[in-house]
Amino acid sequence: MYIFNTTFVCDDSRMEEFLMWVNAEFIPKLVASGIANEPQLAHVVPVKDSDDDEAASFSLQVKIDNVDLLEKWMKEDFYPSIADMSKRFGDKVLYFPTILEVLPINSYN
Repeated sequence: MYIFNTTFVCDDSRMEEFLMWVNAEFIPKLVASGIANEPQLAHVVPVKDSDDDEAASFSLQVKIDNVDLLEKWMKEDFYPSIADMSKRFGDKVLYFPTILEVLPINSYN
């Protein structure tokens, strides 16, 4: 099992629009193929003394069963959706993806 995490950094001036778009368009497109499932969106809570008061960060995670499906999904679903996001928001929303492999909790006891 893999968790595909995308962290978005969104300029405050576009945050409300971004969150509406993520929920109404982006997430439904990412899960439509049935490859990615259990989407979860979270606000990244800033460190107490953070200097960045003009942007908010969000994490979107989906679960995918195996690497082959992950690669297919990234090519066919994720990157086209990111291209749409870039056209819509330009440099007001930046992103970086992270792939996490889920390990059993007791795997190193």
